Amino acid sequence: MLKFMIAAVVVGTASLAPAFADEMMPCDEASMTKVKQMIEAGTDPAMKPKVDAAKAEMQMAAKAANATECATHLNKAAAAITAK
Repeated sequence: MLKFMIAAVVVGTASLAPAFADEMMPCDEASMTKVKQMIEAGTDPAMKPKVDAAKAEMQMAAKAANATECATHLNKAAAAITAK
């Protein structure tokens, strides 16, 4: 029974990875601009921690060594600013 549950979790997780990859924002100028605008719109003092986290991710995206790493940080920035 335990082996079955573990196998189900592994298969379920593997099937989610491709779907998540399709939803990732590409690392291009349009996406960078979109996230920067989202950050700039966060003027509410209560959003300061989210804005700071998103800015840190944007800096890491700008310094990324490759497009995949950049996209990862860019998506983390977008998620940080839109988190509830």
